[in-house]
Amino acid sequence: MVTLKKYLIAQTLFLSFACLLSFTAQGLALPPLQGRIEQIVDSPDVKLPAELHAAALKLQDLSPVTHKLQAELKSFPAILRGTWKGPLEITSCDYSDAFSTAQPADAERARELIHEGCIAESYFRFYTPRVGFVAMAPPELKVVHVDSTRKTINNIYLSAADLDSERYSSLGENNSVKHTLLKNDVRMLAPTIVEQDLVVAILLTDRKTGKQTKTFEETVYRFTKDKPFQLSVEVAKVKYGENGSWWSKAVLKGTVR
Repeated sequence: MVTLKKYLIAQTLFLSFACLLSFTAQGLALPPLQGRIEQIVDSPDVKLPAELHAAALKLQDLSPVTHKLQAELKSFPAILRGTWKGPLEITSCDYSDAFSTAQPADAERARELIHEGCIAESYFRFYTPRVGFVAMAPPELKVVHVDSTRKTINNIYLSAADLDSERYSSLGENNSVKHTLLKNDVRMLAPTIVEQDLVVAILLTDRKTGKQTKTFEETVYRFTKDKPFQLSVEVAKVKYGENGSWWSKAVLKGTVR
């Protein structure tokens, strides 16, 4: 009888402890991340943020800028310091009919060269320009396309524009390009997850006709520190037309070391 009583008490304690653990686990369950990448991926009709679009339309011309594209308003976390590189795969890629209508040559070339399954070479460098501050140098993401017929190699850059570099242009060769930075926001989504959102306004001028078109590109970088010598990287890239509606969007994922 004593043995049975002890057994029942032990069972009751065990079940109570198990329920407590279950409740605690549910209470500590982290909510799903809600960064800019989720907004882009989850929205079938993603648009340029209204306040940026309104401000950009007031710009009559985009004067050449002299500063580099770096997050100097806010510091990146110190855990990211160093040089990181590795392949990123395009896991999703979509194009709108509006892109084909507005820029048929660029849209056709983009569909041909940038699509799901493509691999981009990536290079990221975080450095300390002054005590207590970590900056990211202009990152590089490029898809290397080898044209065996013409025996040429084309580097298609998917990284945000390095505003001091002339290598950044539309995929077509008919336009000259001016661009300026509209947004550079860095925020922590979790203790080991940081996201940077960059928006660039672009003025394309047709070299033959002189026609000007204003477009926008948004590039979101997300870095997760998984291991001491490894980062998980997600990148979302969206191209918008002058009215702020999306023309193309792609998501890349991979691991860099």
